[in-house]
Amino acid sequence: MSFGTFTTTSSLAKAGAVLLLIWALGALALPVTGADAAYQPKPGDWFEYDYNTYLENGYGWYYGYTETVRSHSRYEVVAQSGSTLTVHRTGWWNYQASDGSYDSASIDTYFHFDLRTRQYALGEVDVDFQTLDPRVWFWIPSWTVEGDWVQVLDDYYQSTDDGCTVWCGLVPYKGMKLETAGSFLRDDVYGFFYADYWDLYYFDKATGFIIAEDYNEDDYYYNDGFHWREVVRLTASSYAVPIDYGQLLGVYVGIPAVALGAVAVGWRLYFGPSRYRFKAEPGKPTSLPMEVRLKRLWSTKRLVGMEWAGSSNFAPLVPSFAARALSMRDPVVAAFSGGKVVGLAIKNRESAMGTVFAEDPRVAKALLKRLPVKHFFLDTREENWKVPGAVLVDTFDVLRLRGPRAQPFDAGRIRAMTESDLPTVTRIAEQVYKGRAKKWIKHSFRGGDVGFVAVDRGRVVGFAFATVAGRTARLHTLTVLPQNRSHGLGKDLMAARLNTLAALGVEEVLVEISRFNLASLSVARRAGFAKVGESAYLSRNPDLMLTEAHRRL
Repeated sequence: MSFGTFTTTSSLAKAGAVLLLIWALGALALPVTGADAAYQPKPGDWFEYDYNTYLENGYGWYYGYTETVRSHSRYEVVAQSGSTLTVHRTGWWNYQASDGSYDSASIDTYFHFDLRTRQYALGEVDVDFQTLDPRVWFWIPSWTVEGDWVQVLDDYYQSTDDGCTVWCGLVPYKGMKLETAGSFLRDDVYGFFYADYWDLYYFDKATGFIIAEDYNEDDYYYNDGFHWREVVRLTASSYAVPIDYGQLLGVYVGIPAVALGAVAVGWRLYFGPSRYRFKAEPGKPTSLPMEVRLKRLWSTKRLVGMEWAGSSNFAPLVPSFAARALSMRDPVVAAFSGGKVVGLAIKNRESAMGTVFAEDPRVAKALLKRLPVKHFFLDTREENWKVPGAVLVDTFDVLRLRGPRAQPFDAGRIRAMTESDLPTVTRIAEQVYKGRAKKWIKHSFRGGDVGFVAVDRGRVVGFAFATVAGRTARLHTLTVLPQNRSHGLGKDLMAARLNTLAALGVEEVLVEISRFNLASLSVARRAGFAKVGESAYLSRNPDLMLTEAHRRL
């Protein structure tokens, strides 16, 4: 349940210069402060609020599905008989879902509650879910202090901060924060799920009336689940709520100043060249004096015709890697020195994975400063794998096959990938690599990569790609579902790709394989591959790294 901004004309004098600033931004009128020390609702009190709910971030059965409910209501206390108050509720709501479902309705109802107990009259609860012994959600005793426990609907909340700030629209209000968390079993139209939730309420300390609520819930059951979110913001009221003028000034004065500074820094970072002057390092004959210029690339024009000196392993393929990243609108930074390209860094936004090509460790570190990433591949010799602040997670052998030849494979189990396979291939990649892959799979396929899928009993259970650049190709992302491994599908996917590359006239094929992946190394060596280099996977936060790392190029 969520609330926006509310207005009174009497605050204009109190807001002073701040009001002029906000009025220029949005012509908002701000409420004044002040209320009785032990306030209780009475006839004539009213408030309006927006209440929006969201079903999002689904996976499994709920993958790609979303729901949104938007509503606005007005509550007004219209009568009092003893300790019983009558509340008139009016408003509207509309519902829409990603499958095209839509519904809407208006609201016009009355309900009653007791001031002494905050209990609803029997059967008159104003929420659309089952409750047992609820207390009203929109008002708590104004004498509540920090540390007290208060029942809201069926749950108990602790007051944790009686001077907390919450933003309603463009204005920060000060109030009392109540919070709770817990778990339950969901069994309704959405299905059976385990649910963990955490909920924050904000109430006006003077009157006890509602200001805002932020509710979050994670629902999960085996491979299915989604996130549920509810947001309440006050939009108008008969009661005044204190404004946090410090945050108000900080946002409307401080943020623009910081933003201008950030724009200046960002312009330099993204558009202005960065220069490094490296000195010779004693005891390292290959560490020569060097002046390097880093430049953010927006196209591959800067790489055309330039000599590549940043990777002995993948030099012919690097321009293709850069072009693929740029087509996905991923950032690419190149290092230039003496008329040569001496390094390249790419960040795949979808997976938050980076790749750095640089034979010189000084260039690699400079690229990582310019394009910071938490998890990254470093394509260089093993002696250069030490990066300050990063942990070595996995090591890879770079293998090469010259003159690929056609090899036999089971054409009943392996076929060329088609456009209609992309959703299934994406699901396999996300299941195996524990990260988003839709954009990367689509651009690999539509970008011209050779792609094959492995089929078992009519169902796609694996896939593999190959990137071709002139007479050189790189095999990548051979992926088979765990339950379908050890049946020769990997070997057949390897053979199918080599057959196609041989037919295309490819003269050199490269592949990276983890040194721990003895089965894949064995398959590659039987196919004629031999080691020519090394690469490494490092992480600045290994606790958050992908379960099975793969490079997005």
